[in-house]
Amino acid sequence: MKAISPMIATILLIAFTVAVGGIISVWLSGFTRTATAGTETRAEALTRCSASGFEVVSVKSANKLVYVTHYGTNIAIYPLSVVYSDGTTTSSFDLNTDMKVTTGEVSLINLTSTFPDGATSVKINAFCEYGIINQSIAAECSKGDTCWS
Repeated sequence: MKAISPMIATILLIAFTVAVGGIISVWLSGFTRTATAGTETRAEALTRCSASGFEVVSVKSANKLVYVTHYGTNIAIYPLSVVYSDGTTTSSFDLNTDMKVTTGEVSLINLTSTFPDGATSVKINAFCEYGIINQSIAAECSKGDTCWS
């Protein structure tokens, strides 16, 4: 029985190594392209959400009303909770736009829970939606600010 010559064995070994290297190279380039695209989408969402201009326009504590607005970028903001200065948190409120504040809109959040006595600030926690990315954002109004009445 005869074996293959060392020269042919070397050529086969080099060809096999080049083929495996090519397969790994194709897989790795596809993997990095996918990872890069996801990072770019996330970065764009963060940029748009941070520039959204979500703010508390007016707080009327006696009537349990908070008005919020959103401007600057064409993305949706969804209020999730209201946090008072004493640490009390509520997510029981009615928003007149199906929980969505769109660009250029002033929306009313009608608090269905009791406004704490002596509360000196209201913070609205929300999330900003851009494509499939949701980013947490917040807006606040304190007693003494022009938004507090």
